[in-house]
Amino acid sequence: MRIFLLPFYILIVVTFLSCEDSIYKSSIEGFSKLESDLLIKFGRDSYFTDVKINIDKNKKLEVSLLVTKNPYSYKMNGWSYKNGVWNKRTEVHLELRKGNIKNYLYSLQENVNIVKMGFLVEESLHYVLENDSIDIELKGIEVVSPNRGKRSKSGYVVYFSTKNTEIKHYYNLDGELVKEEIL
Repeated sequence: MRIFLLPFYILIVVTFLSCEDSIYKSSIEGFSKLESDLLIKFGRDSYFTDVKINIDKNKKLEVSLLVTKNPYSYKMNGWSYKNGVWNKRTEVHLELRKGNIKNYLYSLQENVNIVKMGFLVEESLHYVLENDSIDIELKGIEVVSPNRGKRSKSGYVVYFSTKNTEIKHYYNLDGELVKEEIL
C-alpha cells in the first residue's frame, strides 16, 4: 500500500510547487517570468494592446490584455491572469477607418519590454519614496497603446496611491520619465 501512495504524494508536491511557480511576483524576476510566459503562451509573433498589470495586496501580479496572432483579421482575444490561472474572457472585433492596424498594436519582440516595466516599477517606487516619506502603495502598470497610430505616443504608466493621492509616472518606450502626475 505504501508503494502506491508514494507516487501520489510526489504528484501532489510537484503540482503544488508548479502552481506556486506560475504566480508572478512584483519584482524584476516576476516581470521577467511573465514576459517569457507571454511569449510562450501567445507566440513570439503576437500583437497586443491594453496590457494592464495590477498589483494585488500580496504583491502578486494580475494581468489583463488583448492579443492576436493575425492583426489583419481585426479580431483580438481578451485574457486575464490571476492566482496562477489564465482565462480567456472575450473576443473583440476591431474597426479601423484609416491606417495600418499594426500601427495601433505592439509586439513584445519589437516594441514593448515587460522586463523593462519591472525596472520602471522599481525606479518609480525608489523615486516616490525618496521624495515623499508617506505610505505609498504600488497599484499597477500599463502599456499605453499608440495614439492615433503614432508610436511616439506609446509608453508605460506606473500607478501609485496613498490615502489621499494618486501618483502616475509616464515613461516612453525607452524607459525615460516623461512626466509625473499627482492627483
